[in-house]
Amino acid sequence: MIEKVFLENDNQVSEGDLNDSEYISRDKYRTIEESVEEVAIEELKEFNLIENYFEVSENIYPTVIRTPSFFYVIDGMEKVEKAKKNNLESIKCKIFEIGYNSDTEVAIRKVASRIRPMSGRCLYGEKIRNINILCKQLHATMENPIVYYNGGVRRGLEYSNNKEEDVLTVLANRFGRSRKTIRTWYSYGENLSEEALNVIIQSKVNRDFFEKARRNKSNLHKQLKHLRESEDLIKSKLSELMLNMLEEYKETGGKIKNRLDNEYIETDANDNENDNTKNFCRLFTPSDLKYGSSNNNSETNIDDFENSFHDENIDSTWERKCDCAKERGFELGTELIIICQKDDINEDELIISIEDLIKELSIILTKIKTIKNEETRIGNSIVF
Repeated sequence: MIEKVFLENDNQVSEGDLNDSEYISRDKYRTIEESVEEVAIEELKEFNLIENYFEVSENIYPTVIRTPSFFYVIDGMEKVEKAKKNNLESIKCKIFEIGYNSDTEVAIRKVASRIRPMSGRCLYGEKIRNINILCKQLHATMENPIVYYNGGVRRGLEYSNNKEEDVLTVLANRFGRSRKTIRTWYSYGENLSEEALNVIIQSKVNRDFFEKARRNKSNLHKQLKHLRESEDLIKSKLSELMLNMLEEYKETGGKIKNRLDNEYIETDANDNENDNTKNFCRLFTPSDLKYGSSNNNSETNIDDFENSFHDENIDSTWERKCDCAKERGFELGTELIIICQKDDINEDELIISIEDLIKELSIILTKIKTIKNEETRIGNSIVF
């Protein structure tokens, strides 16, 4: 039996709490208890201060915040609605209990549920280590990596039947990151010993260290490969180098010297647009590609283009399709420039990054050609 204590308002606190303002400011809305329980459907209250998310929850149970007064559903309301339609009287929920009534706290938790992991964040070095472990695990398994893809294959997502590429695709899906990000995390920890990674993790350095260390690591790796050294020796030498750079990084307050020219390495500036980006866009998008009026304020990507491409009302979406294709092309052009401007990117990373861009550009090209063919067939006035 669940005992409920009803407070008169959001600001009501106990006499003991009133005498400890430090406790209230830091600990008032902490989670008292977590549990999975059956809750009566009629007791569940939809929390509308923050709108429900467009994508359905991936959790098995609805996520509920239990206050002294209500059971608020902050995620997975669609599961509650389904239970109602099936005439169920109760549903099992994942419950986080807090000791005070506060719409503000519930709102914060609803937003945090899709931004911050429930268990808290990990150190950057832990990401590097764990991604490397997962990549090795997925490569070693006899199963096709595709079976670990969450939610099935979406339209437009293609598997290459190349295990290395498919592993990246699966991990990108499961962690909500791009393949490029997963590849970068993997490269930071590649060919490092477990002992070296654990020392780096314990130092709690962030991404800045790995970015500055990458160039020296890459240069030494190329030298060792050129000398045809064994994998064990390569791992030992790279691990030793990384630990030396870690000491340098801590002693200099966040600086690492390039082992080739003895100059301090600077991380890349913010990825802002520049004149080169605009020049690339003009090269990518021919000046004779004419289309109707565009919406300059639209924020589109290849998914918008995919959606509009399959619109049944073809006549009304011609211009929209072309807009989406050009805008996505501009984004890819920007990304290519940023990649090519990096001094410390190695050949393998450059090749893989450009290959990824080419794949997506080929999708755009195919769609534009299809638009042109349809235009010719139907007779719309789009000039190519």
